[in-house]
Amino acid sequence: MGLRRSHHELVFNENVLYNAWDENITKNFRWFIEADINSTAIAEWYNQMAAGRGPIYMRPEESPMTQDDEILFTTDAIWSRPYGLKLWKTIYEKCHSVDTDNEVAPGFLGEQSPVKVNHDMETTVGKLFAIGDVSYGGSTVAGAVPAPPGRNRGSGILNAVFAGMIAGEKSANYAKTEGSAVLEEQVKACQERAFAPLNRKAGFTAKEVIQELQAIIAPVENSIYMTEQRLKIALRKLDKVKAKVSELKAEDYHYLLSCHEAEAMVLSAEMFFKAALLRKESRGWFLREDYPATDNENWLKWITVKDVNGEMTFGTENVPIEKYPIKPRRAK
Repeated sequence: MGLRRSHHELVFNENVLYNAWDENITKNFRWFIEADINSTAIAEWYNQMAAGRGPIYMRPEESPMTQDDEILFTTDAIWSRPYGLKLWKTIYEKCHSVDTDNEVAPGFLGEQSPVKVNHDMETTVGKLFAIGDVSYGGSTVAGAVPAPPGRNRGSGILNAVFAGMIAGEKSANYAKTEGSAVLEEQVKACQERAFAPLNRKAGFTAKEVIQELQAIIAPVENSIYMTEQRLKIALRKLDKVKAKVSELKAEDYHYLLSCHEAEAMVLSAEMFFKAALLRKESRGWFLREDYPATDNENWLKWITVKDVNGEMTFGTENVPIEKYPIKPRRAK
């Protein structure tokens, strides 16, 4: 969550939240001071706003982490980072000059990192590799810690470097020992599809499509705190945006890249909403208002998405907890 007007994330504010009725709402979802945000704070914000008790404000003077007009990160109480401390203090001072009333609201963090890979960073599509944030969650490297955007804010550049070293060696060996003939017709078809937006004189811009998509997926009630009804409504809206993908147009190579990004975002949104409908429980940063409990008995599973003859097909795969040294306790 962050300051509403400046849009700046402000850590620790979830410890001292109040509604417009001057009620402390932090006690509804948190029993002790924590150093980071979690999904329950977002759900509480939504429920308070939906009940007409908003806006939501913070009172930094009430928390030892934010009192005396200082944020813990702007002091040397934790670490000595003179350049970082100067930067953070400048940012917070600018924010306070804009956000004079300390109103807060949740922001949207759209990281998923869901591409499944093996120990060689190879995807389920043979000889196709994925590294970095795109496959961080799909590699299960985070273990029991939520993958982005959970407690870890992105997987970090060193994860990409390490994964790249593995994937680079393995992919080079494939190319060297198992290289196959180039399929000219397939290459030509891929080129035509990739450059198609450049050849369209009429159609929709990537910016138009992305803005419509963001309006669907960014709201809290569609992306973090969901219900079956809201998800189905979001999918119906998404269908209208999806229909525009085949008519994307680009003026130059810069906008061509944006067209492909827009298409990928629409695809990701469809996978997200349909998978969210399938999972009937709440877990970590995934909250179903209509299924609030975590169900380890039936849903200690990964959801898989496959392209079967051009159709998006969903399934599940059990988490192999029998291989884990420390096993989660199943619900009874």
